Amino acid sequence: MSGQLAANAADASLFQQSSGRIRRNLDDFVVAVKAGQHVGCAALQHHTRTNAEILAVAVVPDTQGRGAGGMLVRACMTEAARAGATFVWLATEKPDYFARYGFRRMSKWRLPLRIVLHKLWLVFEQPAPRWLPALFGRHTFTCRRSSVRTSFARSGCRRTIISVRRSAPRPT
Repeated sequence: MSGQLAANAADASLFQQSSGRIRRNLDDFVVAVKAGQHVGCAALQHHTRTNAEILAVAVVPDTQGRGAGGMLVRACMTEAARAGATFVWLATEKPDYFARYGFRRMSKWRLPLRIVLHKLWLVFEQPAPRWLPALFGRHTFTCRRSSVRTSFARSGCRRTIISVRRSAPRPT
């Protein structure tokens, strides 16, 4: 996952995560694999039983535009529905991209204060030039209420050469 995030480091819309944070949250990630190589990742973080956030959607730049990002988003939505989340959201600079998956703009103040404060804390883990844009409106918050019933069969993902799988279990 570090590789996919690092490959997109120039994209200011993607929050970078430390290797330690990735290791601590490894079970939250799904990866896209093409020809045995990891080409993308995304994470689903459950804030409560019914509230889940999709984050760290990253695809290696030279493989973008081939469906890996969509597969990752759909995999996260499927997992959220399986776990009982009825409110799935994300923060993005690309709301039009996520609108194709049913996400609609919302106020960040619809989120519980505890989550907003946690996201604020994460801003300060980013490089300093990203602080002000992140704090003053760069990201649009979007949400999707479940009935998240997206299946890979309906989305055509089985016909593509890119597969999505859960990340490897944490080492003991």
